[in-house]
Amino acid sequence: MLSEDTLASFLTDPLFAWLVLAGVCIYALNAILLAVELGYDWWGRLVLGFLQGLGGGTVRDFLIGGDRLPPGYTRDPVAPAAIVLIVIIVSV
Repeated sequence: MLSEDTLASFLTDPLFAWLVLAGVCIYALNAILLAVELGYDWWGRLVLGFLQGLGGGTVRDFLIGGDRLPPGYTRDPVAPAAIVLIVIIVSV
């Protein structure tokens, strides 16, 4: 089992933040490409990108509660901005 210090240092590591952002972007891109294939407009692509990219983490944060509330993307808007950027790039 990991000690609290080890876990805290892992969660504050910049590599972990980049991996989380990469995961969010990859899942959002997957949903956005499916939305393009199904003929959704830009609004539908944005909604599906947010649901896929941020939905699972949001549910996890609400179930765990405690210091995980509010969800991370409300404190650091990098992931939502990345999803919007991906929607714009794919739509163009």
